[in-house]
Parts: sequence; structure tokens; C-alpha cells
Amino acid sequence: MFEVRVLGPIELLDGGSPMRVPPAEQTLLAALAARVGEPVAVDVLADALWPQGAPPSGRKSLQAHIVRLRRALGSRSIVERDGSYRLDPEVVEVDATSVTHLATQA
Repeated sequence: MFEVRVLGPIELLDGGSPMRVPPAEQTLLAALAARVGEPVAVDVLADALWPQGAPPSGRKSLQAHIVRLRRALGSRSIVERDGSYRLDPEVVEVDATSVTHLATQA
């Protein structure tokens, strides 16, 4: 099981060992972790990645970032359904207190 902790930047731990996650994937992970177990609409994730507006290739780029994040977390970590993505709490453990604190700061 992976653990997501927010200690400044987002930290992804695999059995206690930190993993490097690129900035775009960190942004997606933060958006998903803030609502762990709940569906997050593609539009919400796109807004998180591109606050000034998604590029024309935004949907394809978003899917590519999700694929890379799934590679880092495991294929079952992120569930896609009905135009949304959900971080599976059975696969990924989130330090919810830190994520909530970070979200209120933003």
C-alpha cells in the first residue's frame, strides 16, 4: 500500500521509502487525495493542472498524466468512471489531516 503525506510538497511513500513524482502528477495526486474515495471530475482535475485554462490537448495530456501516476501508484490505485477519477483508499493511504490543511491554505 502506498501512503501519501503532505510535508511541504506532496510526498509519496512506498513502504516508507520516498518516491519522486513529477510536479503535474503531484498536482493530480493532491486533487485526488483531497477527496480520497470520491469521484473527481475531469474538469476539476484539468482546472487543477491548468488554472488559466487547459490547452487544446488538455484532455489527452490529463490522461497521460493519470497513466504516469497509475504507473507510480499501481494500476488499481486510480479508478476511472463516468468522466471522473477516484483515488482508491483500499490501495492508497492518505494522510487526510495534512491534505485538508494544505487545501485550506490554497
